[in-house]
Amino acid sequence: MLRFFLLCILTSAGVAHAERLPTLAVVGIHQSQLTPDEQRRASEALVRTIEDSHFFTALTLADLEPALAGRESLILQDAFLGPGRELLDDGKQYYNQAQPEQALPLLQDAARILRLAMATSTSTRDLWEAWVYVGATHLLLGEGREAREAFQNAVSLNPFRTPNTAEFPPHIVERHEVVRRERTALASTLTVEADEADTLIWLNGIERGAVPITIDDVVPGENFLHARSPNGFFAFETVEVPEADTKRVSLRLGEPSLGYSADSRFARSRQVSSLYRTLGDYLSIDLILLAGTLGDQLVLQLYSPRTDGFSRPVEVAYRGSAADEAVAAITTVLSGVRQDGTFDPTNRAPLPAPLDVGNNQLLARTLVVPREAPFLSTETGPRTPKWITWGVVGLAGAAVAAGTVWGVSYALTEPHQGTIIVGPPE
Repeated sequence: MLRFFLLCILTSAGVAHAERLPTLAVVGIHQSQLTPDEQRRASEALVRTIEDSHFFTALTLADLEPALAGRESLILQDAFLGPGRELLDDGKQYYNQAQPEQALPLLQDAARILRLAMATSTSTRDLWEAWVYVGATHLLLGEGREAREAFQNAVSLNPFRTPNTAEFPPHIVERHEVVRRERTALASTLTVEADEADTLIWLNGIERGAVPITIDDVVPGENFLHARSPNGFFAFETVEVPEADTKRVSLRLGEPSLGYSADSRFARSRQVSSLYRTLGDYLSIDLILLAGTLGDQLVLQLYSPRTDGFSRPVEVAYRGSAADEAVAAITTVLSGVRQDGTFDPTNRAPLPAPLDVGNNQLLARTLVVPREAPFLSTETGPRTPKWITWGVVGLAGAAVAAGTVWGVSYALTEPHQGTIIVGPPE
């Protein structure tokens, strides 16, 4: 009886310690040369290396799928539309306080971010509103030509919507209506084809039917096309439609993407920050690994949802695939983590590395592709979550880890200074 009682105590202590291990998620690598399956294999190799340290419970995207299921659309909206919405709200505040000089740069920045987000969303409401406020602000500043261009962008996006008279004075509403009548009178015909039969087409967020399709009421200017095939492949294209003419577009479908990378390093860092902060909001984990390439350098970094902080990046040179270098360098990254899953304030960076959000195809598959898509059959199925596995096996390793001193340190490189709902669309 005593022997059984002692065994229960030891087992409970092992499980309790295992539960205290910081959880670390590996969600793919931002490198365009890696296919989703190659990214999956690289992530699994990273997880095995992390687990060998006995200091972390490492999780792949397959382990996180139960927590993400049903939330994918919300994550994409928050990550890619969220920053633009915040800027739009700030710009509207200045506009409503009759401060157009302060409002305009915020509203223009909001329009730029929301325009990039169209690659990952079929919701046009926020971008239309941003263009209308940009136009209204230009009018307040006496800039009629710039106001007209902004209103034209809004009308191309949604020719049926008009500004709210409770938000805008009559003369601004009328200026928009003049532009709307002129542009809709110049509507063109758009014919869309794709390399897969029965591919569904969305034009500016509205489902228009399956290819081949001809749409004869397209307002000239910048229009956004989304496509999804029955097999779960995707396409997104920005189409410049001429005035009172015809336009033919042939879409080549492929893997889903998390959108376009911004132009500047700071803007790319902001995209990466929004994506990983949003993931942290929806996942109950201690750390998320950021891994990707910048030129000829592989960059590894950690994000802590609990402290809302990014660790200082570790950079190593690489050739070809960055997967092997990532596995070799991961120990250096982990050395700066405390036993409670946080890192020292001296090991923090103000921003994440300016990676290309669109290059993490493994994460794009998880957030965008329906689970039943046929081409996912090559992926491994969901594994038993590590927090369950640790509670059943590996107690000896956990006991050894309990006595390990966390005193290892490595020299880290200096931090850098400073990508829908494509499928299924809503």
